[in-house]
Amino acid sequence: MNALIKPKSLPWLARRAGVPAQVADALWNKALKLAGNGNTAVAEPRRQAEAMRYLLLMLGSGTIDAGCHAGCQAPADAAVCQ
Repeated sequence: MNALIKPKSLPWLARRAGVPAQVADALWNKALKLAGNGNTAVAEPRRQAEAMRYLLLMLGSGTIDAGCHAGCQAPADAAVCQ
């Protein structure tokens, strides 16, 4: 479904975090779901950027700025921000 829009850096990020590529793929799909809402296309740059933020947070290799909670719209989103 979204294989064409996976970041090219995903395998590198997976190796850096010490997770298998399949796990990184699953986390990317989860990040896309968390970053999206009903009226945002999967390929939209804003959604891709937000998904990357979620992915980095889930991999433990990135940081989320203090404004993260402002973008959280669902309880699942808030759980990822913490």
